[in-house]
Amino acid sequence: MPQAAARPDFGYIDANADRRRHPRQAVNVAAEITIGDAIHCECTIVDISLGGAQLAIPAGFTVPDHFLLTPPSRLCRVAWRKNDRVGVAFQAEEPFTGI
Repeated sequence: MPQAAARPDFGYIDANADRRRHPRQAVNVAAEITIGDAIHCECTIVDISLGGAQLAIPAGFTVPDHFLLTPPSRLCRVAWRKNDRVGVAFQAEEPFTGI
């Protein structure tokens, strides 16, 4: 039986590569998820970058798809959810100035 040829490397994305556009900064800062005029939930910003953040949320709380995160007072869209963590993408283009 002939042996299969090795699969060529076409330069595809490495599965272990970090594909984020902006570097993350670990911060662990208290924040609030706000919808309209009401604070919906307190959370912790685990890490943050120019493009988004990772949030730790209370167990059992369902984060809405879009909300205001304060600080840094940015409109957010949920990019991913996993257990008590949520990844969000900032919806505005202004630069992150720190917490």
